[in-house]
Amino acid sequence: MMRRYVAALALIILAGCASGGQAPLPYMRGEAMLGDVRATGAGKIQHVIFIVQENRSFDNLFQGYSGADTVSKGLNSRGQTIALQPVSLKTV
Repeated sequence: MMRRYVAALALIILAGCASGGQAPLPYMRGEAMLGDVRATGAGKIQHVIFIVQENRSFDNLFQGYSGADTVSKGLNSRGQTIALQPVSLKTV
């Protein structure tokens, strides 16, 4: 009985994943819609959301980036001024 239930559930999930060969949604047709937005100026960026990893900041990621206002020195836990060094976000 359990096998039948699992098999039926798997078929329902696979059926939901099938595309059905339908045309893309109207708002996904690409250049036609984008051309209208650009012509009216309605597509101007109003907000930028910047997401970073835990314990990171804009300065960590973009230090030295052209036009970025970054710091090159900071304070350690003892209050001493130290030079900040870039740290890779890649894990070893």
